[in-house]
Order: sequence, then C-alpha cells, then structure tokens
Amino acid sequence: MPQVSGGPEGLNSILEKTYQACMKQQGGNEEKCSRIAWTAAENEGWHKNKEGEWIKS
Repeated sequence: MPQVSGGPEGLNSILEKTYQACMKQQGGNEEKCSRIAWTAAENEGWHKNKEGEWIKS
C-alpha cells in the first residue's frame, strides 16, 4: 500500500482509502492500485515542494 513515512495525515489517508477501494474492485492488482492512489493524491493537489516536503496546494 502506498504511504509516505512521516508524511501528512491527509495525504496518507487519501492514498490508503483509494488503494483499498481499488483493491476490492480490481481483485488485488497492487501495481495498478498504487498508480491509481498516487493519481488521486495528485488530483487532490498533493505534491512535493522545493524542500521535498509534501504539501497540498
């Protein structure tokens, strides 16, 4: 499951929820669900700033 160690709770929450929902629908395709979870986080505005910290814009 995609997670950011020490990352913002909001980011890890969307990654977890999206990944878990995808795994139920896709029957265990971990690679595909990881990509979908990261895309959902990006669509929610999460990205790394110049200092390498995760922020939501």
